[in-house]
Amino acid sequence: MTLDGAWRLRPSAKATEGGAVLSRAGFVAEGWYDITVPNTVVGALVENRTYPDPYTAMNLRALPGMTYPVARNFGHLPMSPESPFAGYPRRAGKGTPVIEAEAWNAPAVRR
Repeated sequence: MTLDGAWRLRPSAKATEGGAVLSRAGFVAEGWYDITVPNTVVGALVENRTYPDPYTAMNLRALPGMTYPVARNFGHLPMSPESPFAGYPRRAGKGTPVIEAEAWNAPAVRR
């Protein structure tokens, strides 16, 4: 599979057809966003003019979740219960969640 060609994007809440239908050859993605890859969801939505260019003026503030106070340390503010990080423990006296991760380095591939 190559990444070039016709790719489409749609919010999962609006893609009600289900995986069995969506993955069929010949599925018509009518009303979906035309996107280029590689990309991010935000990048694709900026390309489609759903959101303005976030690098211009204060346009970054138009993106969802970007309504925090400007020029203010917001790390001590309560975490929204809808945040994917809401269940993580916090550092003592700080609002920043403690997130641990493991890194794995794959062995070099011999040619």
